Amino acid sequence: MKNRDFQSKYFFVTIIFVSIISLSFGQDCDVGYVPDCADDDCCPESWIGDGFEDCEDQAFGCDLTCYDNDGGDCPSPSHDTLQSMIDATECGGTLIVPEGDYDEHIIINKCISISAPLCPDDNCGDGRAAGYKRVKVKSGTDIDLHERDDCWCDDVTLEGIEFFADSTTSSALFVLPHDDTGQSALSLTITNSIIDGGGYQNGLRGSYIDELFVTGSTFTHSYTGVYITGGENYECGSVANHHINESSFIDNDYNIYISSDCEGTFDATYNWWGSPDGPGNSVFGNVDTGNWYTDEE
Repeated sequence: MKNRDFQSKYFFVTIIFVSIISLSFGQDCDVGYVPDCADDDCCPESWIGDGFEDCEDQAFGCDLTCYDNDGGDCPSPSHDTLQSMIDATECGGTLIVPEGDYDEHIIINKCISISAPLCPDDNCGDGRAAGYKRVKVKSGTDIDLHERDDCWCDDVTLEGIEFFADSTTSSALFVLPHDDTGQSALSLTITNSIIDGGGYQNGLRGSYIDELFVTGSTFTHSYTGVYITGGENYECGSVANHHINESSFIDNDYNIYISSDCEGTFDATYNWWGSPDGPGNSVFGNVDTGNWYTDEE
């Protein structure tokens, strides 16, 4: 059993800062000791990389993780969930998500670009978004500006991602209103993605989205592919800057529903509606669906 005696910084000695690290922590430790990463203790320098885990739990009274994870004795911080990757990405940053299925409900609460990895050699495995390796979010995604913290830019970009709903979520992708927060705008761009309602939920649902740009994406297996709400619970705002183009609507009960409370005209031109006859009776509200494609290609 290792002897885990350590000195307090309050054991006064001749003031000698023994290393640059000690200076950076502003602590005065004896020669052979280093500042604790978490509190006011001084710990034996020999403990770094000695095979004992002096980690954040301070099992031996010291946290030495700021010294290259205790010289390799402590595991590196894990970002194995998609939510932890989003949380670790700086405001306005770009996150390239590792290939895989993410069986979790995620919250996007900052301006960020999230993308699946490209596969330019066409070796995309079983990914459904053409040109991208498979990144599948299986339990719904919220864009929730109520959760924003010190991030006041307004752009969210999603690229090459497969968004799914499950039985616990109302939508594959749900944009919560932000009109009562400090955030004054939201510009949402979705490119080359799949929005799948799982056969009974909505695809993209939201209200008070200032700008919406969707291209090259597929809305499928949803009760309603795109559902823009309004009324007593949610203020719709204007859909004049909402655009879905060069995209597909396949196997939805309804393709688009725009609340009568919304102002402006929703642009849904140049899309494939699952039939050469166009959208038929699958679109409700003030939506321009002209110039549709007569085949999926």
